Amino acid sequence: MLNNTKLVIFTLISTSLFLASDYLITSEISLFSSIFFLMLILYLGIFFKKSLYFYLSFSLLGLIHHIFFSYFQRYLTSADIYNFFTHIHETFETLFVLWSLFVIPIIIFFTIIIILWLLNKITIQKYILKPWIKYPLLGLLLFINLNSTMGLKLLDSLLALQSTTNSDLVHLESPLYPKREVNTTIILILGESMKYNSYVEQKLKTQGHFYKKIYAGATNTDISLPLLLNKKNNTLQLSPKNQTNLFRLAKKSNFNTAFISIQSEKSLHYIKPYLQLSFVDTYKSFEKKSIKPMYDLLLLDELKKIDLSKKSFIVLQQIGQHSPYHYFKGQKSDHNSKNYQKSVDYSFEFYHSLFLYLKNMQQPFILIYTSDHGEFSGEDGRYGHNSFDPVIYEVPMFITSNSIMPPNYQQINSHYELSQFLIYLLGFEKELIFDNKKTIINGTMLTREDGFIVID
Repeated sequence: MLNNTKLVIFTLISTSLFLASDYLITSEISLFSSIFFLMLILYLGIFFKKSLYFYLSFSLLGLIHHIFFSYFQRYLTSADIYNFFTHIHETFETLFVLWSLFVIPIIIFFTIIIILWLLNKITIQKYILKPWIKYPLLGLLLFINLNSTMGLKLLDSLLALQSTTNSDLVHLESPLYPKREVNTTIILILGESMKYNSYVEQKLKTQGHFYKKIYAGATNTDISLPLLLNKKNNTLQLSPKNQTNLFRLAKKSNFNTAFISIQSEKSLHYIKPYLQLSFVDTYKSFEKKSIKPMYDLLLLDELKKIDLSKKSFIVLQQIGQHSPYHYFKGQKSDHNSKNYQKSVDYSFEFYHSLFLYLKNMQQPFILIYTSDHGEFSGEDGRYGHNSFDPVIYEVPMFITSNSIMPPNYQQINSHYELSQFLIYLLGFEKELIFDNKKTIINGTMLTREDGFIVID
């Protein structure tokens, strides 16, 4: 027979633990989900001797939910779990620096562990159920419990991790051929996580170059850059054999080509298949173990090694404002927003140094900058990217040149139109004519499982 006093204590503690964690994570209490969760806790406690492990599992899921919410100020999705498993090194790099965000939830988690350990000491006589009743009932309760959805998202993400690749989605495209002779060196700077805000706008004004706000093609680097470098606005059209790949086209027009990234090979893992490296004469990335710390001015050192007396198409990828915002020289602040601003200052030092080097060239050149996406750096307590928000998909662009520009280049409004401009510069269009298509902002997955938005 059940000890009624201990069962009441068990029920009260179980309910309190759940309601507290539910409110901590969602800032609200759902009576419906609470009832089902309470049923689950009671069932596990009464019919399973090892119920402590189930408690710990749910508490751990709550901790993960809360840490995610503390950083992004939004709820976890299967795409986020997928991105975690595919970018583990970047995730922990950020966590170790922004540790102050996670102190309280970790303390709460270990407090829950202690309470659960004490709770497990309460001895309750077990009812005996037949296995054919017990286990299906457990599965049913797990399925209908609203707070177990993270487990389903995790399963969905692991399945996506196995199958999310476009290597076999090769679209048959007609090859392009040059339509005019060009003799201009093109340098494309790919920024990292620079949003378009008032501070960045003031920095752009001081440069004296043409600048504007444009739309990124996606909300993270792994999708945004392949789209830009292959003139695509739909991830389902990306393949390692796209005929519109900018390096492929540059080689057809007899350009020397280079891709130089200050980021590591791990960071480039999902981008490299869409670079089409067989058309890249000079490829270089930086490993953190060999060069530390990594500063964007190293890109200028690498650029100086290239013979710019011959026309070249060169892509320089920064580390810029990559979290945790400490890739700049000088004293680091305890405030993440200040570190982000200092990293912006350092990026503009790099742009200025690069321009001073280029303006002494006799060879005609055009220098183009845009960022892969923006970044929350503390606005309303939010950090990171991977979300459909103007802060993420509105990015800066600037262009400067010592040669005559086409009359309508200032109409560029998106990464996709910037790709069209680059294809024109490479000689594959006689005139610069934009498609005037609606702007599409893709999410974080090649399969578009996390959606996309269309901007008129």
